[in-house]
Amino acid sequence: MWYRYRIGSSRAFRIVRASNSPSKQDFVAGEIRPAASIGMRQIPASEARRALWILTVVYTLSFLDRQIISIMAEPIKRELHLADWQLGVLTGLAFAIFYTTASLPVARYADRANRPRLIAVALTIWSLFTAGAAFTTSFAQLVAMRFGVGLGEAGCTPPSHALIVDYFPREKRAGAIGFYNMGISLGTLLGLAVGGLVLDRVGWRTALVVVGLPGVPIAVLVAWLLREPRTHNARSAPRTASLWTIFSHLWEKRAFRWTLLGSSLGSLMAYSLGAFTAAFFLRGHGSELGVLAGRLDAATGFSVGTIGFLGLSLGIATGVSGAAGTLIGGRTTDRFARRGVNAYMLVAALCTVLAIPLFVLVLIIPSAWMALCVFLFANFTLSFGYPAPYAGVQALVTSEMRATASALLAFGINLVGLGLGPLSVGALSDVLFHRGFDTTESLRLALFGACAVGFLGALAAFRASRCYALDAVAD
Repeated sequence: MWYRYRIGSSRAFRIVRASNSPSKQDFVAGEIRPAASIGMRQIPASEARRALWILTVVYTLSFLDRQIISIMAEPIKRELHLADWQLGVLTGLAFAIFYTTASLPVARYADRANRPRLIAVALTIWSLFTAGAAFTTSFAQLVAMRFGVGLGEAGCTPPSHALIVDYFPREKRAGAIGFYNMGISLGTLLGLAVGGLVLDRVGWRTALVVVGLPGVPIAVLVAWLLREPRTHNARSAPRTASLWTIFSHLWEKRAFRWTLLGSSLGSLMAYSLGAFTAAFFLRGHGSELGVLAGRLDAATGFSVGTIGFLGLSLGIATGVSGAAGTLIGGRTTDRFARRGVNAYMLVAALCTVLAIPLFVLVLIIPSAWMALCVFLFANFTLSFGYPAPYAGVQALVTSEMRATASALLAFGINLVGLGLGPLSVGALSDVLFHRGFDTTESLRLALFGACAVGFLGALAAFRASRCYALDAVAD
């Protein structure tokens, strides 16, 4: 018995029974019916806003646990005698492997399951693995713990994006996703600031426990407070198209192909800078940071060490500028998108192009405090465009494919950006170091390379913006 899916330009169709012939060329099309629409209950605006706040808190914890390793990179490197490429594995590849591979089946499950419960279980898993990393004694054990964090966090963003899209109409989605993406900045702020301050006092192991364990009781609250807007359960849900069929459907759209390429290359720059900015400041501005920490102590009585001061400074710069950028950027993108869906990727392209020279300045300015100030503006500019690709991809699919479409985009972003970005920058830094450059200069040059890749991503994003008008579906 042969079966096949059919995908139209804007609607997903069920499996249909075809001919009994053993040859695929002998298919006799049966009746093709649209997949049953998923029932949605009426959602009050107050409930939608509450759900968005809850999801943003979860995403904040996700990035808190994901990014805390970056502020601890230098102490971990010294204690475990690691190379830069191993730091790249810990901050990127070890997390990305399981995150990307698990996100696709999890997203397929989320398109049929109770998404709030799925998110709560995922939060519990990654929180326990974050705390468990405190008890490791080798590089291999740390990698295993990062695998677990990636596995858990695979259940965060795809179902969250799908929930947000179900809660908000299209004209408000970029703004809602921008609000949700504040979790990136807030989580990074907490990871750098709290991680740096706790690390200065009790070490990196205790810091991992402090940021990891609170996620478990919060997961219980998420399961209790967040409600599923769909009116069906997993068993009564209609059978939907396979993952490969949905991917093939999206791959036929030029807008998706260019969005995937542009977002992946742009994220390589962003994740590389995120993984190594703290290490670069410690190597290039370590003595000045110590002086600034002393001045802070003298002025306020708030005693911090060099790493604590850097974590606090980078955390505030990243958190404030990033949260403002994603929130304002999401709402601004919504306004532009009302005139045409091509605005999604046009905003993303322009933000990347404007951010690159600012990041280059961060790497070459000789003053630490001036570099931190420029970093704030660079991070705001880049964060302004964060909501656009995810909101744009949702305009290319119908409701039955939302979580899966988000996961497919996240797969490319995290595999290329998070998985290969820090690893390639760390490896290039090691190569340059062995060629005679000092550790600061070798890392600086490697990060210049990441910025060049980001510019290529901006070109691809601009190309994507020219295809959206033809490929978007009605909603």
